[in-house]
Amino acid sequence: EERLRLCLRMGLSIVPLPKRIKSRKHARKVTSEYHRITERLHHTTSSDERAKCAAELQAIGGVDAYQQASQFNTALHSTSRWVARRLRAHGVLAAGKPPPRVLEIGAINTQ
Repeated sequence: EERLRLCLRMGLSIVPLPKRIKSRKHARKVTSEYHRITERLHHTTSSDERAKCAAELQAIGGVDAYQQASQFNTALHSTSRWVARRLRAHGVLAAGKPPPRVLEIGAINTQ
């Protein structure tokens, strides 16, 4: 309680930490909701809708919860193998062909 008073006196914002992600089901829900809300936010011009989206993002834990859920999912699922299978299925990765030039954007788990 003393910390709370000190933070308020200093004008610091108090944001609760997101719940720790413990299941794939919850992680998928958080990441799906985050993408749905940010897509709406990207396409709206209404300040009321933007405020509603911001409140919804905060309710699910914001970017911190999204990153935690994303890390949880990629730790349990080898995304690099999934991508390689898809590239092989489309003939992009094939024996005798030069490897494709790709840009890794940080969403692929290579461990």
